[in-house]
Amino acid sequence: MVPVVLAISRQIASGGAYIGQAVARSLNLRYVDREILIRAAADLGVDEQHVGAYEERAASFWSTIGRGLFAGAPDAPFVRPPLLGIQEGEVLEAERRVIRDTAERDDCVIVGRGAPYLIRKDHPGVVRLFVHAALEYRVAEARRAYDLDEKAALELIRASDRRRSQFVQALVGRPWGDACLFDLSVDTSTVGLDTAIALVERVVRDRIDARQ
Repeated sequence: MVPVVLAISRQIASGGAYIGQAVARSLNLRYVDREILIRAAADLGVDEQHVGAYEERAASFWSTIGRGLFAGAPDAPFVRPPLLGIQEGEVLEAERRVIRDTAERDDCVIVGRGAPYLIRKDHPGVVRLFVHAALEYRVAEARRAYDLDEKAALELIRASDRRRSQFVQALVGRPWGDACLFDLSVDTSTVGLDTAIALVERVVRDRIDARQ
């Protein structure tokens, strides 16, 4: 039976992780987030914090092999980049293996870490979701969640957007917010979290029902 996977890419402070958790609970799906870090660290034989420090430092590594992976090559080889530290390449390759292995085995929700782009393109059970929101909404949420003043919240959001945009551009050669990369896109500042959860849950449930 083909696993059903909700793979979420989200802007910081837009509620993407919250939506993922809610859908996972409602539909009894495995929720995968930091587990990717833990398993990648175990594969590499290093500390989890060590892996986390390298996650977004090697976007240019994916410009070499990432596009082939997104296009669906099932066993694209890992080639160590000559100009980057070995650790960066190994971290991203380890996370890619964890994400793909999970998506091939379990009904699950995978949040972030490039999951919508790293799962093979022709996987029939994947729902690729982009969660975004207006800047003012995200600033307010970041201030509340991280106890920041407005300036610090704005700086956090801009830095996160810049890193994630660079990562996706390097990975697939297209803008992060390109709607064609996703099956579904929701603006939580417009529809609200409850409606977003209900909508995403309906799409994922339909995918589950269709495979039975």
